[in-house]
Amino acid sequence: MRACTDWQLRPSGVDPLAVNDHTDRAWDQRVLNTLSELGGELRSLCLELGDRLIRFRGYDERFAAALKRAEDGELSWVNRPKADSCHTVWMELHEDLVATLGVQRGAE
Repeated sequence: MRACTDWQLRPSGVDPLAVNDHTDRAWDQRVLNTLSELGGELRSLCLELGDRLIRFRGYDERFAAALKRAEDGELSWVNRPKADSCHTVWMELHEDLVATLGVQRGAE
């Protein structure tokens, strides 16, 4: 997800891969706004998928909870490993969708 990359990196005039030190509040807020928009789309998707397969219920709520924590100042909840961060929830949904569709990783 591009928003997580933008959360981790903030290109500078010298370094396109500069680490985001989270001192640019406008940059971080733009990323949080993007995640909020994605959360709304995720909610719609999970409502529709959850009506068909119960295991798709709750991804949106977990994502929203992580985003709320990040918006409340716990910035690591955007991409915190080994926790229900925005990134973790997004990747778990992605893996669930790939498995449900029977898509083989690396297959063209």
